[in-house]
Amino acid sequence: MAAHVTKPILCFYIGYADNLSPGATAGAVLYGAELATVSLAEQLAQFYDVHVFGPSLTNSNHNHVRYRSSHELDAFQLSNVVDVMIISRYVHYFLEFTNRARATYIWLHDVRVHPYWRAMVLPQKAKHLLENQMSNIDGLIVLSPWHKEEVLAHYDVDPAKVFVIGNAIEPERFTPHPIDAKVPNRFIYTSAPNRGLDVLIDCFHEVRRAVPDAELYVYRGREGFTDELLATMESCAYVHFRGATDNRVLAREFLKSDIWFYPTSWPETYCISALEAQMAGCACVASDLAALHTTVGDRGVLVPGAPDTDDFKARAIAEVVNLLNDPTRKHALQERGRAWAAQQTWQARAIEWLTVLGSATR
Repeated sequence: MAAHVTKPILCFYIGYADNLSPGATAGAVLYGAELATVSLAEQLAQFYDVHVFGPSLTNSNHNHVRYRSSHELDAFQLSNVVDVMIISRYVHYFLEFTNRARATYIWLHDVRVHPYWRAMVLPQKAKHLLENQMSNIDGLIVLSPWHKEEVLAHYDVDPAKVFVIGNAIEPERFTPHPIDAKVPNRFIYTSAPNRGLDVLIDCFHEVRRAVPDAELYVYRGREGFTDELLATMESCAYVHFRGATDNRVLAREFLKSDIWFYPTSWPETYCISALEAQMAGCACVASDLAALHTTVGDRGVLVPGAPDTDDFKARAIAEVVNLLNDPTRKHALQERGRAWAAQQTWQARAIEWLTVLGSATR
């Protein structure tokens, strides 16, 4: 009879993120950092006994990952040897818990760490807290080369402790079916409304004049939308607001779409939406800003300048219309983006994580 092999223990602390417990997320939509946490946890569960802790979580197990309330975290660390602690976003962890992990990493999904704790903002937005803890931290995980530059410019930390590991997707969600055939000139938007949807709609009226069958589909929960923006969409026959959509259904909507147009001023640290768009074979037109420089790069069209200016809008509209009128170029970008995105899997990212984690725990 084979001996039972006990896996090392790896924990995530997710702070004030939404409830990721399976019962709470069944049929729900996960965005950005939450989607990344669940995906990475399930991959690492092949190698670790994985536990995800957070104040909003209820105790449950799913896909070999255990979700637990962080009210149990101190007791858990006292009664178990935690080999790796991954702190997602919220460095108030160091104020709220005694850290007993053998190796500790901070996973930055945003430009900087989240400074929030118990309804207040920590002094200097937690800058000093992070820097004072660096001797107890084995690494900061950032999402792109641009993100690393920003972190090193803002925090006094050892560059050797900053590791770039991007986000990823599940390519199998983007396997096209006959009913998912692309609709020419169909646009898709899935990000938070404050990341450029107003600029997109402003531009889209002009795109529509040049391309009369262009249609825009917006998939996002109503939270964050102003009444004015909702009214604008409702009054426009060629802008379709579809609300929150399950991630697997959303993948099929991406597959039907032709163009991902993202005139944002938001400093994306990675942008999973851009990756999803490329995997679905959408041609991408976006701001030449932050991590979009690498997540989209030369596989799409990047427009320089400030999105709220007339100059940017005119240039972006021209780029979109030119692309729609040049099917050969559009198809080449779509194929290039799809080929690259197919390599950005969570299996591949898990290997990158294991390389970093192994250097600290062996």
